[in-house]
Amino acid sequence: ETYIHDQLAPALLALDDPSPHAVASAMRPYVGYQGGGAETRALGAVDMALWDLLGKQAGLPLSALMGGTVRSSVRTYNTCAGPKYVSSTSQQTSSNWGVAGSDSHIYEDLIAFLTRPRELARSLLGEGYTAMKIWPFDQAAERNHGVDLTQQELDAGVRIVGEIRDEIGDDLDIMIELHGLWLPRGAMRIAQALEPYRPFWLEDPIRPDAVHALQSLKQQTSIPIAAGETTVGRRGFLPLLDEGAIDVVTVDIGWTGGITEALRVASLADTFG
Repeated sequence: ETYIHDQLAPALLALDDPSPHAVASAMRPYVGYQGGGAETRALGAVDMALWDLLGKQAGLPLSALMGGTVRSSVRTYNTCAGPKYVSSTSQQTSSNWGVAGSDSHIYEDLIAFLTRPRELARSLLGEGYTAMKIWPFDQAAERNHGVDLTQQELDAGVRIVGEIRDEIGDDLDIMIELHGLWLPRGAMRIAQALEPYRPFWLEDPIRPDAVHALQSLKQQTSIPIAAGETTVGRRGFLPLLDEGAIDVVTVDIGWTGGITEALRVASLADTFG
């Protein structure tokens, strides 16, 4: 009921085109793949709460409960969004980026990567980050539902990546987020154009349940493919791993059903290297 009232209803009311196709698109947000709905996320929240209670009762951090740490530090990357990013609905659209009227906000990294990529990259490097994630192709995907993009749209997105690379060289890794918005042709053209700039990965270039399309893309590009944020549990990840469709498993603990299931996904990923 909360989802319908707070997110789905506003998205439907805002539609200029109340056609069945438009309504179906509004009802399938970025988090809606593979049945990862509110029930799974609710169970994930309960699971995380129980792990937290167990840790408090034992007086131990979760890493100790899970068998101990395996490294002394972890790299971080900056997801280049702002404080209002995807805050009005769960739709992954530019209309929900939350950037209206926030050009001067010091934490508005989405406007910064679109308009001042050199400055943003230099700033992040100075703060100690070693990687950044951006999505310069999303608006092109929205124009025709990810079927393809014009050469001008491709050049505009690549130009942003090129400016970052020109500014800081290889001192900052660049992740390219595509939000599962593309069909194979568009995703392949983006990958081919970006290869000279050595992205750290392409994240969700195609929706993660399109296993064979992802497998085909992976075979045609040297850029590692990351996927799984909206994938649910071991059974969701197994086809991606079994078909060799991805290089990096990205797990969202809440969406996949909690810490318990996320640990099983991690073990499964380790099995596949």
